Amino acid sequence: MRGLFAVIAISVTCQVTHAQSCPPRWAGLAVNATVRTLEAGPGGTLYVGGDFTSPVPYVAALSGSALTPVGTGLGGSVLDIMSHDDGFGPRLYVTGFVNVPGTGQSTVTFARLNGGLFQAFGLQTGPASWTGHMASYNFGGGPRLVVTSPTFMIGCDYVGEWNGTNWTCMGAGLGSVIHDSAIYNDGSGPALYCTGSLVINNTPFSDGIGIARWNGSAWTAVGGGLRDGPGNACTVFDSGEGPELVVAGQFTRVGPITSWVSARRIARWNGTRWAALGAGVDRTVNAVEPFDDGSGLKLYVGGEFLEAGGMAVQRIARWDGATWSSCPAGGPVSGVVYDLCVYDPDGEGPLSSRLGVGGTFSVVGQFAAQNLAILVAGQSIDFNNDGLFPDTADIQDFLSVFSGGSCPTGLCGSIDFNGDGIFPDTADIDSLLSVFAGGPCF
Repeated sequence: MRGLFAVIAISVTCQVTHAQSCPPRWAGLAVNATVRTLEAGPGGTLYVGGDFTSPVPYVAALSGSALTPVGTGLGGSVLDIMSHDDGFGPRLYVTGFVNVPGTGQSTVTFARLNGGLFQAFGLQTGPASWTGHMASYNFGGGPRLVVTSPTFMIGCDYVGEWNGTNWTCMGAGLGSVIHDSAIYNDGSGPALYCTGSLVINNTPFSDGIGIARWNGSAWTAVGGGLRDGPGNACTVFDSGEGPELVVAGQFTRVGPITSWVSARRIARWNGTRWAALGAGVDRTVNAVEPFDDGSGLKLYVGGEFLEAGGMAVQRIARWDGATWSSCPAGGPVSGVVYDLCVYDPDGEGPLSSRLGVGGTFSVVGQFAAQNLAILVAGQSIDFNNDGLFPDTADIQDFLSVFSGGSCPTGLCGSIDFNGDGIFPDTADIDSLLSVFAGGPCF
């Protein structure tokens, strides 16, 4: 059979005039209420948290195409999930309005998965309160888990950190909760950048609003802060001038009050200056995540917006470093996107990375998806990633890997060429040959 495919490959090469790919596609899932947070876990697992109670209540693990319970389960809405190693091995931490069944405590707000059992853990903020965003860092003094909450029993102002043994306050604290964070090195060393409605305590209001930098011992302002609204999300992305911190949310300007920069709901910081991402977007951004959808690494952005860079979009858009574009597969027809998360469903296996999308919606692109959807990356005909296409080496290398052989370049893509989750099957070969010849992806 392998020899037959090789003959087919040779017969096709003369028909190719331009490069093609299988486009990214949606896989719809369903939970019965809002998804608020997503977290990539070990072994290709995507953890999902939110307000839902079915098919699994509040926190679930997506493995393959099935949502399954996590440990002994939780009661109450989940706002954030994080895998953190506090010196005793990686464990899953969960925040929100949660409670742990069987503990006798109606509101715990913070829990840790330990050996398959959720435990009420450390921080307990009292009735009618909650915990929110978490972050993990290690700047040389050991691992730290950062947690934000409006009321800390340990007396911290909106934010505290766990060192594996004790809770401590983080400097003078912040004037509000953190919405998101990212570790970024502006040239002076790595630091934890946090965004939200926050104000740095003991810092002039005009300088420290919306974003703050933690170096392990103190908070400092960042470039004059955000104006006209809070930050909701941040990440690190290279728009062509080196890695930069990207911050997004509801703001429309960034920088000092006397020399601000116009930036519609999304901006980038290089350590010394702010810059806009083109014309930005028209409404709130809730999530930002770098993702290669098969056409190269781009910054995916999700939220409530319907326009990006002057182009009509559906609550998801892409920034390639210079221009905005819509997601090739479309986006949520209505509703809101709350979180984006890249994960690899089979670790080092043949499947490509995927983008988890959570929020409140019922349709993405042309597919039914109730509050949770997966964007499966497309596949390029440059299968061996040698930069040469179209050429028969891509087909020959695909057939080699398909038959259990090795990839000569060591950089081959997924043999699940059409991204349907079924492999190896002849539909992948049919799709490769069709796309190679300028036809559709099956």
